[in-house]
Amino acid sequence: MRKCRVNRKALNRRRRQLNEVVPESAFILVSQPECIRNRDVHHPYRQESSFYYYTGFDEPESVMVYRPGLTPEYVMFVRPKDVERETWDGFRFGPDGVVAEFDADQAYSIDELDRFLPELLLPVEQIYYQLNLNSEFDHRLLELLKKVQVKKGRGATGIADLIDPSEIIGEMRVRKHSEEVECLRQAGRISAQGHIAAMKFVKPGVSERQVLAVVNYMFLMGGAAREGYGSIVASGASATTLHYTFNDQICRDGELLLLDAGAEYEYYTGDITRTYPVNGKFTPTQKNFYEKVLNVQKAIIEMSRPGIPFPSLQEKTIDMLTQAMLDLNLLKGKKKDLIESLAFKKYYP
Repeated sequence: MRKCRVNRKALNRRRRQLNEVVPESAFILVSQPECIRNRDVHHPYRQESSFYYYTGFDEPESVMVYRPGLTPEYVMFVRPKDVERETWDGFRFGPDGVVAEFDADQAYSIDELDRFLPELLLPVEQIYYQLNLNSEFDHRLLELLKKVQVKKGRGATGIADLIDPSEIIGEMRVRKHSEEVECLRQAGRISAQGHIAAMKFVKPGVSERQVLAVVNYMFLMGGAAREGYGSIVASGASATTLHYTFNDQICRDGELLLLDAGAEYEYYTGDITRTYPVNGKFTPTQKNFYEKVLNVQKAIIEMSRPGIPFPSLQEKTIDMLTQAMLDLNLLKGKKKDLIESLAFKKYYP
């Protein structure tokens, strides 16, 4: 049997934190739906991040129900064991495996959701669930809540309140524990290895796609599951397209190459962007522009410390970049007026 990859103590700690914010309620999270690529071929599957954060479970067609203080407290609905489907699609934990490996108090087949979920929701008055992430499940849940209302009878006060848990989840996830910090560091290390390999590889005549191949090779060889987002490999004028993803042009002598890529390690992602000359040597003009931006970055890093409001960092960045644009003759006029009129946004959108 496969094992849970996430530290089970960490998963239990994350769920227990919900006891403090959602007592006598139900907390429902749903897995990311699968997506067809073409015909019977799916896009590579990636679990919904918050679902994985609380469960460590990466199979589709899954639902987590967490009921602080009630029995059973932690319930999962997952795909059933199916020898024929596993022959085609690979191993499934099934309900028994989820109890054994992921510490669920109770697990059912996803096919039994309509039967058991109303019973689990019957004693609660508040349900924490985020609408509009999975429209198919939204409809299914709302229909099941009507069944819950019928079971409660005429004396009930109405359908349980639906509350968006986004703020609760965000506040919990923004504070990283030691195991998360190490995952982030590893994602950063793998990402850096990919960037260094790309710098060594790039030269006039190679394609952006070939550079991307080198980066992704290093990511996977370094232990990443996948790239953390659609990588941007943009040479020449394409480097000014903020979310360029064609990655299909030839890198030419005298041009700069922008590479924005990060490796995903255990659902934590590195994020690195670097710009450098395709031929390995900046022209004087390129060097001047590059150093102006680099000086801004160094200044903001120096400013960044506990207690500094984020807007003050942004204001300082705008001030310094606008001055750089004046020095480089990209803009003309008084700096204050250029900032107030948002003229800087032509080059810093």
